[in-house]
Amino acid sequence: MGILLRTRVIVWARADARCSFEGCGRNLVFDATQTDPETLVGELAHIVGQSKEGPRGDDPLPIERRDDPANLILLCSEHHTVVDARTSTYTVDALRAMKAAHEARVSTALEPSERERFHTLETVANYVDHWSQQANLDEWRFWTHRLLEPVPHMKVEVFRTLEELGRWILSRVWPPGFERLRGAFDNFKAVLEDLLYVFARHMAEKNGIYWTERFYRIPEYDPKHYEALSKQFDMHVGLVSDLTLELTRAVNWICAEVRATIDRSYRLKEGMLLVDSGPYRGLNFITHRVEYRPQDFEGRSLPYAGLDDFATTRFRRDLTLDSSQSEEGEEES
Repeated sequence: MGILLRTRVIVWARADARCSFEGCGRNLVFDATQTDPETLVGELAHIVGQSKEGPRGDDPLPIERRDDPANLILLCSEHHTVVDARTSTYTVDALRAMKAAHEARVSTALEPSERERFHTLETVANYVDHWSQQANLDEWRFWTHRLLEPVPHMKVEVFRTLEELGRWILSRVWPPGFERLRGAFDNFKAVLEDLLYVFARHMAEKNGIYWTERFYRIPEYDPKHYEALSKQFDMHVGLVSDLTLELTRAVNWICAEVRATIDRSYRLKEGMLLVDSGPYRGLNFITHRVEYRPQDFEGRSLPYAGLDDFATTRFRRDLTLDSSQSEEGEEES
């Protein structure tokens, strides 16, 4: 899972965005210019190595606590290299003392307004961490692929977790100054609720999994009725698929807003969230990258405006997986 966003905010704040190495104190934020955003050049160094094989890794500190704020020290790249290369000099005790001394100096000098700003950032970072865990971003391609198969399905526990996530987002108290990030969360919530609503129209539980019922299977011989139901099933599957794509766009928008407002390195290592559709002929799968484009925001504050609007706008997105409809076609009722 890596270092939590909240942890990164805490360590950067307590160090006042300066190198904690004794005698350095270098400012680790390059100010923005007219053409470029501000740039963070600091690095979070592990005091006890993140793994047993890492610098100072042979320590009794449990592995699950090695990404905690107390085990991380903010350094410039030069001094990060130095402390990891000279572990005999920069021992666990030495780095802990260095971190404590630097943070004590910062705490003494920090203005009340800065303390409040850092507290606000920590609150919002907590929101982002909880959301990313409950939405299971690290396994996004795996669990969303179930919804992009010919017969969409989802684990019951995943469905319930996502239901609760929607209610959790609704109950958040947002501090001022994060309007665009809040909007991205509201957009995600709207898509999520509609996806679950549409999927639940034709779902049945079996062995802990919600499966889409193949309601076109009828006992009597009635070709016209069978054809009509088959078309309705294809429309339903197409809408579930396109809402899954839309939810992925909504997630990628949130990640972009987090990078713009809190941490420019947020999920850069992992990159954009992708989705897999299929299987197609030959049991092939296709991986897709989807995201909102500037035209998706034209004339609206949020790109997703509900199911009725999505009935047409989904065919103007960067990708649709619904081959049963055209923009002029009749939607599932």
